[in-house]
Parts: sequence; structure tokens; C-alpha cells
Amino acid sequence: YSANDKNWSVEEGSILDDKLVAKLGTFELVYCWGVAHHTGQMWHALENVSKVVASGGICWLAIYNDGAHSRRWRIIKRLYCKLPDLLRPIYAALVILPVQSLKLWNAFIRFRAIAYFHEILNYRRHRGMSWWHDQVDWIGGYPYETAKPEQILAFYRNRHFQLTWMSTVGGGTACNQFLLAREQQGRRLRTS
Repeated sequence: YSANDKNWSVEEGSILDDKLVAKLGTFELVYCWGVAHHTGQMWHALENVSKVVASGGICWLAIYNDGAHSRRWRIIKRLYCKLPDLLRPIYAALVILPVQSLKLWNAFIRFRAIAYFHEILNYRRHRGMSWWHDQVDWIGGYPYETAKPEQILAFYRNRHFQLTWMSTVGGGTACNQFLLAREQQGRRLRTS
């Protein structure tokens, strides 16, 4: 889209590449949504993310929660990635079966079984990928790093950011979301 537009560009690079990050400059809005925790060096990635946010800029961040089941999911994901390609679909099905059986059982109890199947059949429309592909993407998403909300907040507070909005998943395994504002040079942000 808009290949000749001079107002924007798309480039490929790694947030772990310090030299590339130094060349990028700073931006008013930096969007790091669910990727830093798949680098294998999450804290290094988050450090570099902080460097590209301009004074007074915003960072919108999503990081997997360090919850009760994080260790188990890390083991599941690591094993999936070590398996030969031929065995991966079988392993994924074995992991998905108990989780989806429970979801289906809950749907039956609440008289929502049709809605359960409708969601799976129409999954691509809402997520941009098939239901099966999304399940495999979750199981195979390794490296898999996590952080507690207070760890993220302390990390960014030490880099002169203040939290403006947050949504957490409690003890769940999904992503906590953070909207962080970098203090403008020479003045602290006021919090409400």
C-alpha cells in the first residue's frame, strides 16, 4: 500500500540490534505489542524500546503475564519447538484437547454450545487466521518470557516513564497491557 508515499516507510530489523536502534531516532508513539517477550532477551528488547520513545512520547506495550501457569506453558512451548515437524500437530492436538474440552463443557452447561462452534468456524474473520493456526501459534510461541506488572512498571519508571493506563489479566497467561508516557525533558508528568 502506498509504496511511493514519502511520509512513511517499512523496514525490517531486530529490536535487539543496538546499532539499528541507535540509528532509528525517536518517535511520539512506539507500539510494541506482544513481541518483546518472544526475543529470548526481553529486558534488552524493552530497554531498546524505551530508547526510541521521544520526550513526551507514548509507548503502548503488551507483555505476557508471569502468572500461576507460566512455568508450565514455557515447558509446553519449548517441547513443541524441539519436536520434529511431523510430531508437532499431534502434540498440539494433545495439548489443545483438555483445554478445549473444558471450554466446550462450560459452553454446554451454559447452553452456549452453538456459540462455541460458531466462534471456531468464524475465527478467521475476527483474528485474521484460522482457529487451528492460532492454537498452534500459542503452543509454539517460543522463546516465551513473562513479567509481573510491577516489574514492567518499575523498569519503565527507572527510565522516566509514567503509567497512564493498564489492563492486567490477573493470574492468567495472556498479555498485560501498558500505556506508558515518557516524561518531557525538564518536567515530570502529572498523574491524575
